[in-house]
Amino acid sequence: MKNRFGVARCCCVSYCEDCCNGNAPTEWDVEILLTDGQCDTCDEYLGGVFTLARSGPEICNWSFWRNEPSWTQDCETDYLRYGYIAYNQPMDLEVRCVNETQYQVTFTLRIETRYNTGVEYDDNGDPRQTRFFKGSIYAKYQTLIDYDDFICDEQTDFEIPFVSAFMTAQFTWLYEVIIPPFPPFRQWLTTLESRLFTTVPIGQQTFVIDGGLSGAPSWNWVTYPVCDLPSVVKVTAVP
Repeated sequence: MKNRFGVARCCCVSYCEDCCNGNAPTEWDVEILLTDGQCDTCDEYLGGVFTLARSGPEICNWSFWRNEPSWTQDCETDYLRYGYIAYNQPMDLEVRCVNETQYQVTFTLRIETRYNTGVEYDDNGDPRQTRFFKGSIYAKYQTLIDYDDFICDEQTDFEIPFVSAFMTAQFTWLYEVIIPPFPPFRQWLTTLESRLFTTVPIGQQTFVIDGGLSGAPSWNWVTYPVCDLPSVVKVTAVP
C-alpha cells in the first residue's frame, strides 16, 4: 500500500504531500437521494447512483456530466408546462488538502431545466400564463476529514453533509387587463428570481414577482426547487 509520500501523490499546496494518501480510485459511486420538487421525476430519473470518473490528469477530481443533445429528461408527467425538461446535470467530487492534517471533501451538483410555454400559480391557486422558463438548483456538500481517517480507495458509503444550495428561475409572465368594451391589454413581463438555502429539505417557496415600471401589480409565485435535496450524499470508491 502506498502511503502519503507515495509516487501517486498530487501536490496541491506546499504542505500537501498527497490528496488521496497515494491511493486515488479511478472512479467513485455517488448516491444522491433526490425527492420531487418542480420536477416529479427527481427520485426515479434525476437521482440515484452515479459513477464519477477521474477528470483528466487530476488525481484529486472526479466528475460526471450529462446534457443535451445526448440527454434530456421530462420533468413532469402532466402538461401544465409544455416541453418541461431537465437538460443539464453536471456533478463533481474533489478531495483537497486544506491544512497540515486534513482533507476537504467537496461534492457539487447542478440541475438545469426549461420549458417554452406553461403555467405557474400564485398563492391563491390562480394560474399565470408563462413562457421561456429556465430554472436551476446548484447544491454543495462538504466536510473536513483527517488524513489518517480517509484513504480514498477504502471508502464505502462515506457521507458528505449538505452545506448550501442556490436556486434560480427566470421566465416571462402575462400581464393582462380586460375592461369591456375596450380590447384586452396584454404585456409579457420578465422576472429573474434567486434564493440561497443552508438547510434541507427546501420545500415550498414563495417569491414576490414585481411588475416593475409596467405598473402591473405584484403577485406571489408559489413554487418548489427543481428537486429537493438530501441532507447527505454517500460516496463509495471504485478502484
